[in-house]
Formats: sequence, C-alpha cells, structure tokens
Amino acid sequence: MFTIVPSRTELLTSDDMRDIEIYEPIRKYNKQEQSKISILAKDTLYSSDWVDVASLINIVRPNTLLGSITLATCKYYKKVEWNEKLDEYIY
Repeated sequence: MFTIVPSRTELLTSDDMRDIEIYEPIRKYNKQEQSKISILAKDTLYSSDWVDVASLINIVRPNTLLGSITLATCKYYKKVEWNEKLDEYIY
C-alpha cells in the first residue's frame, strides 16, 4: 500500500509505523508542485498500485520515475530514517 502525504508532516515516532518506508524528494516541492500533488492525490491518496503513484509523481515532475525505477532506486528521492524530521512526502 502506498500513501501520498501532500502536506507538511512532523516527526514520526509511532511504533505502529516501524515497518513503513518513507521517502521524500531531495529537492522539496515548490508551492505550485505541492498544490498540484494535493489536488491530484485527492483521488489516489491511498493506492496498492505503484503505477498510480508513479504516474502522479510524473505528472507533478515529469520523467522522475520511468520504467523499473522505484523510490528506493530513484536519484531524486531519499529514504527518511526513523525519527528524522519529515516534510511532505510519500511512504
């Protein structure tokens, strides 16, 4: 299951979430991109289909996730370590 978090988030520390991987873009979304992803994510906020999530990211930032690239292998996203401060993002 993938969840898009289009708004700012705070420090995540819940033990219930320890098995979740969280990724954020290395270059933060600007206001226009954040607005666009918020509108687009309204219908696709939770999805079990990676293609839906990748498509949404590519609409906001074209050619970010192409072919077999995942967030874990994408040079534009980084994995957020547990208890690290977060902004915006996808987990």
